[in-house]
Amino acid sequence: MVKPRVFLTGGDEINWALDEDLRLTRFALDDVVEFSSLDRADVVHSVWWEGLSRIPEESLGGKRVICHASGEPFRYLTHPRFVGIVQEDHL
Repeated sequence: MVKPRVFLTGGDEINWALDEDLRLTRFALDDVVEFSSLDRADVVHSVWWEGLSRIPEESLGGKRVICHASGEPFRYLTHPRFVGIVQEDHL
């Protein structure tokens, strides 16, 4: 079976909740996918929308994109950067 190549991203590098989400996602997918670099990936999987927003749009072309939105949805809808991304049809 060919495993999809996944670029996993979105931690905040401060050893807190997002890094734990990243660790748990990596653990859950470990036997199911092949983790790869962004340029080789079939799928980009981010555990945080802001982490995903840092990836240049041209790097996402032709890839499936998955992004977690943990927590209450209303928090994101009031965040100015999130609203700007949604309005630009990046999600």
